[in-house]
Amino acid sequence: MHTRVTILTALLAMALITAGCSEKSGPAPLEPVYSDIAQAQEAARTHKLPLLMDFYTDECKWCKKLDTTVLNTAKAEEYFTTKMVLAKVNAHEQEALADKYSVSAFPTLVLLDTAGGEIDRIVGYREEGPFFSTLDDYLQGKGTLAFLVERYEAAPNRILAKKIADKYKYRSQIEQAYKWYREVIATGEPTDSMSAEAKMEMADMERRAGNYDEAILQFEALMNEFAGKQTAEDAELWRAFVLMKKADTTAALTAFKQFLNHYPNSDEVNYARTQIRNLSGQGVQE
Repeated sequence: MHTRVTILTALLAMALITAGCSEKSGPAPLEPVYSDIAQAQEAARTHKLPLLMDFYTDECKWCKKLDTTVLNTAKAEEYFTTKMVLAKVNAHEQEALADKYSVSAFPTLVLLDTAGGEIDRIVGYREEGPFFSTLDDYLQGKGTLAFLVERYEAAPNRILAKKIADKYKYRSQIEQAYKWYREVIATGEPTDSMSAEAKMEMADMERRAGNYDEAILQFEALMNEFAGKQTAEDAELWRAFVLMKKADTTAALTAFKQFLNHYPNSDEVNYARTQIRNLSGQGVQE
């Protein structure tokens, strides 16, 4: 009898050990956010889930707001431990990765499928509701670049063309973006609001690509073409900003002063004055 009890006890112990080993051999639970991209990629592979890479910079105020109001919530914790893996990527520390995905604005969140291909991306800040509904749409194949192109081919219209152009812009696919922005302009009036938006986007695209001289030329053309309209005001301020980015301090200082002279009641007066003070502090003779 004693021998039988001993054998049963041993078998039970072995069963418990086997069960414990079986549990330990399964995939580790997902973390709500990963700061190590390699660990995030491994977690996505192991759990067979899409990977969302959040490209940010330390000085980006909208990145910080996204963290606070969207990514550090109960909704986010549930979402990123069940539907996809979230990885935070500092674009300054991971320049090669940011360049690989042509990230030119922050925050940019790139969603990859389980094979590593891009599904789509979110550029800029969005409130919690629209943010997660966009991700849900992407997971269902809605609102993506491929989806929009398919819809356009079935029923062409300017709004879809603009959305497609914007998708290409933030992928830094300049030629494709130009093609679709020109479609927006060609299918409307050259100075209507959508044409103005398309032309501003083209100039901004050159700015983001570091083609400062071309960007300046385009902003100057907008200043003339849309004189007396909000587009001209915006273009003049952007022209001054690009001159500053180009490190042409004297020209930038002059441009910001001209902006204040032309638009003394602009909402951007304080910004322009701040830049004038900063530029003057570099030893420039006024």
